[in-house]
Amino acid sequence: GAGRLVTMAQASGRVDKILLVCPPKCLERGVLAQVFAGAEARSEGLAAEMAREAASKGVAFFDAGTVIDSDPLDGVHFSAAGHRALGRAMAEQVASA
Repeated sequence: GAGRLVTMAQASGRVDKILLVCPPKCLERGVLAQVFAGAEARSEGLAAEMAREAASKGVAFFDAGTVIDSDPLDGVHFSAAGHRALGRAMAEQVASA
């Protein structure tokens, strides 16, 4: 799905640069544990696959999981501190591109 979005953005002719961002690993914790049952195991290797997809499309890649973890409160969203850390890290990535 992410690769198709990149292709669509490239085909639009409206973007010069694309940064494909992989979310941190999903956790089966907290209030959404049952909703996301099995997602923790399925998210193993996602960053590597998305990095390969980014390389095949010729776009930049950022693995958010290297900077933050999903909040254990619900296993999928990010804490306020996580959002700040992710924002800073992505800003550095974009500025260096």
